[in-house]
Amino acid sequence: MLIDHSTKKGIFADPDLQAQFHENGYVIVPFLSSNEVEKLYGLYEHFYPNGVEGFFTTTFANNVEHRETVNRSIKEVCADRINELFEEYKILFSSFIVKAPGENSELIMHQDMTLVDEDFYSGINIWCPLVDLTEKNGAIEVLPKSHRFFKTYRGSSLPDIYDDIVAELKPLMQAVYLKAGEAVIFDQSIIHYSPPNRSEKDRPVINTFVTHQDARLKICYLDKNNGENQVEIFEQEDDFIEQFENFGHNIFNRPTIGKSLGLFPYDFPKLTMEKVKADLGIEDNSKPQFERKSWLSRLIGIK
Repeated sequence: MLIDHSTKKGIFADPDLQAQFHENGYVIVPFLSSNEVEKLYGLYEHFYPNGVEGFFTTTFANNVEHRETVNRSIKEVCADRINELFEEYKILFSSFIVKAPGENSELIMHQDMTLVDEDFYSGINIWCPLVDLTEKNGAIEVLPKSHRFFKTYRGSSLPDIYDDIVAELKPLMQAVYLKAGEAVIFDQSIIHYSPPNRSEKDRPVINTFVTHQDARLKICYLDKNNGENQVEIFEQEDDFIEQFENFGHNIFNRPTIGKSLGLFPYDFPKLTMEKVKADLGIEDNSKPQFERKSWLSRLIGIK
């Protein structure tokens, strides 16, 4: 049985959006105007005049000052629209996520790391491409409702709940072909993936992490050498993603910043296809349906 996320503290100003987000783990909204898309694409070219290689995200840049500058620059463009969409929220970090042309730009199936106490809050990504997404340039793919299978702790040092069924899950993933300036807003615990960029141009995206204003950042670490299924949880300050120097080069190590809250049991089961099909009502390998709900037309328009 799928767990109920509606008891969490929501931040969407529109209750219909909030309900859809809790139910499916994502919503699609118009996000940037054409002028804002153009401005942000110009910022991408300014920060990376020689382009990037493979899969690249500002989050993994080793230069903390660079991360801070990119974060601030993107937020300045997006802040007003974010304020229209949400209430009782805070913005934690904005970044570029880029796929250069080539097979090494694939991003494997994953759930994002745990960043808040998910008993009470949702970690949320606002993921917005600066170019139209196509079958060739590495569109994001999601597994609807997969944030509701069961609670997890997630991080680079932790095993994934779906490790045993990656090949079986891939045909169920739903590609989201957004236009430049549209955004998919998704729960960080939803299972998602993106194939390589097989086009001839970069596929730049901006991503902004938001959550409830009362949420404290918390990350998880599993020491595989101690032989025990215990996760150490670290409380972090709101500038954690800017300041965490482990990103990009030693993310499997014990965190170097934050306050340890101690050890907690890691006793989550592995996901099985039997559970996936039962919870999602899937028969004969049918795919979850992705619909653009009618409430989109009621949102604040983009000029």
